[in-house]
Amino acid sequence: MTKRIPPQGTENFDGFQRQRLEQAMQEFRRDAEDEAFFLVRAAELFEKALAREGVKEEDAENFTYLSGELYRRAGMAEKAANWLKKALEKTERITT
Repeated sequence: MTKRIPPQGTENFDGFQRQRLEQAMQEFRRDAEDEAFFLVRAAELFEKALAREGVKEEDAENFTYLSGELYRRAGMAEKAANWLKKALEKTERITT
């Protein structure tokens, strides 16, 4: 069996404190996974809204930007960059 090395700064924790810390870290990881799932789901719903006819140009600009931002926060850099580029193009069309 491999000896477990405690996280730095926790050498003086007793067994209960270390167990609570490990539980908190597991919860944090689950929360982060859940958050990423919901960020992607929200981006997909903005994409669906964009596919509908009759979306106002201002709304389309915002939905496009939000899709990119949500993908960025979910760690999907390439998809985020594509959506943010589209948002920039929409903004340039509106302002010129």
